[in-house]
Amino acid sequence: MGRMLAISDLHYEHRVRKGVDESKAWEWLLSIVRLHRPDALLSCGDWGEAVTVQEFEELLEEVEVYTVYGNHENLDVLRLLRNRNGEPVLLEDCKVITVGGARIAGINGIIAPTGRPKRGVPRKTPEDFVKAAYCIARDEVEILLLHEVVPLPQYRGLIAMHEYLEVVLEAVELVSPKLVVNGHLHADEPFTVSKLGSTLYLRVDSSQASRHYALIDWGKGTIEVWTDVRRVWTGSL
Repeated sequence: MGRMLAISDLHYEHRVRKGVDESKAWEWLLSIVRLHRPDALLSCGDWGEAVTVQEFEELLEEVEVYTVYGNHENLDVLRLLRNRNGEPVLLEDCKVITVGGARIAGINGIIAPTGRPKRGVPRKTPEDFVKAAYCIARDEVEILLLHEVVPLPQYRGLIAMHEYLEVVLEAVELVSPKLVVNGHLHADEPFTVSKLGSTLYLRVDSSQASRHYALIDWGKGTIEVWTDVRRVWTGSL
């Protein structure tokens, strides 16, 4: 137990965008789950608006799924879904679960100064984001799932480095997990690995333009980044 597959930004849509057929995303996801047979699938959100309950139920026959939401979602679907063990697929802020011996929590959504929803998906004020971190800060969380960008120095020039993004770093510091995984950023590089103090940071882009994902073996303390059927990076937790 303790083998987890991590994705972010699947962006499953019935369209071709910038020459990429995003309708193939679901078939691709099922193929990598069947290849690796993980104990759980962790997602940092942006599943895309094309997801259906029927398709998700096929995925849940293969693997337990735990996710936060991003900003491109069909939340009506995500809120309905349950794993075979009865646990919700969509993680709530402030809730900590244990999967394969790892304590996992997430902070949903992205930050907007007003906190107003967009396309039916809630957004957090900076204060709400930090509040969610405080809620789990004493729970010895080992894996933290985020959708919002962690503003690393190497991301300057790739994103607007809004001052309010500093609260994301504050949240990671408050929770102090062993591993933080996030998405949201689509950059030239399909994944990022870095250190934030004692926390290992990983960003993966699982969209069809990139097709990267991570394999976490919590028992062995290893983490790998793959693209399709090829391993491209290996490290230790």
